[in-house]
Amino acid sequence: NAELESHFDFLESELRAFRDFRYSAFKEANERAAQLEKERDALTLSLNECVGRALDLVPAVFKNALDQVELYLRKLLPRDKFSYKHYVKDGKL
Repeated sequence: NAELESHFDFLESELRAFRDFRYSAFKEANERAAQLEKERDALTLSLNECVGRALDLVPAVFKNALDQVELYLRKLLPRDKFSYKHYVKDGKL
């Protein structure tokens, strides 16, 4: 009977240790997931800001390119045929 009690106590302590380990691993995984979500959100915001700045530059880049071509050709080009709006729709390239 003492042997059974000892074995039972051992199994009970093993079960407690397993539960503690599972909780610890679960808690760490949840914390890591939350950290990764914050990083993803920050990177998404940064990407959106970069894309926005790049799209803000599109009109100036097109104008500069047309100015350079006109200087090279020494003639004016019809600006309506060379519009950045053809390449940018709804704020996206």
